Amino acid sequence: NEMAISFRTTAQKAVIFFQSHLNVTHTYLRAMITDENEITVEYSIYSRKITLILGSNQCLNCGQWQMVLIERNRNELRVSLNDNSRIMTLKNNEHFIQFDGKLFVGGVPQEYVRGFKINVGFIGCLRGLIFGNDIIDLPKYLDEK
Repeated sequence: NEMAISFRTTAQKAVIFFQSHLNVTHTYLRAMITDENEITVEYSIYSRKITLILGSNQCLNCGQWQMVLIERNRNELRVSLNDNSRIMTLKNNEHFIQFDGKLFVGGVPQEYVRGFKINVGFIGCLRGLIFGNDIIDLPKYLDEK
């Protein structure tokens, strides 16, 4: 499974995307700008949170286009930010669950906000959303909602 999105912003901190599991409110994958040169990707499965911080050689909130790519298999998650990447590996008996809930681009739904240090919606531009094998037409998708 794969997901990619490009963004540009001048915000200091913001949620880029939030992906939940359909039936569990405490299982999610979230990507946020946490510093002018880094994003934080957080995976929560039940009560356990795994955090990966990925730096960039570029300023993320200077109004230039940036790209985040998430690639997932059974027990590894590869996160790429522009030209840098890191891998998050689960324990041998763990695996990433199927994310079949809603994908929130640029924010976090209210029921998930409690306890998050960053719950600010995204201010800026988003483009090039790829989810699985599908290229999502963001303007059309937003018009339908």
